[in-house]
Amino acid sequence: MSYTNVTLPGGSGLAAVGSVLWIASAGSPQVYNPIGNLGNMDWGLKAEFADTTNQGTPWRQRISTLKDGDKFTAELHFMPNGGGGQTDNTTFDGVTPFSPSFSHGLGSVFTQSQLRQYKLVFPDNTTYYIQMFISDFPMSMDLSKDLLCKLTFQVSGQPIFA
Repeated sequence: MSYTNVTLPGGSGLAAVGSVLWIASAGSPQVYNPIGNLGNMDWGLKAEFADTTNQGTPWRQRISTLKDGDKFTAELHFMPNGGGGQTDNTTFDGVTPFSPSFSHGLGSVFTQSQLRQYKLVFPDNTTYYIQMFISDFPMSMDLSKDLLCKLTFQVSGQPIFA
């Protein structure tokens, strides 16, 4: 028996470090700024299915139907006063991290139920565009850690896998 190398050109994996979620401005022209203080992120793409089993087989058969962007979660190292950063307006500079605060940043995007365009940029510069709103903004005040939020974004519509 011989073995075949099935590693893709360019390596067998890509470190998650350097993946950044950016938020688009609410106005025009639309400009993206990185969201500051984000840690671990998870995205659960899903597909619904229909049962197509017929009488001629003992095994269940299915087909994929509706796709669902589902939920995108991210840990936010929360700073209640915003800790600096870009406020939400139409003059983003495309460089300054977007503030996590409730007064003028990501918290206000949540309280105002804003459906926004986001882009997820991976370390190899692959970019996905996702339309989402923030559905959960829970705060954790564990005395042995920094202030954390485990944000939940609800994806709306079809992502663009650019």
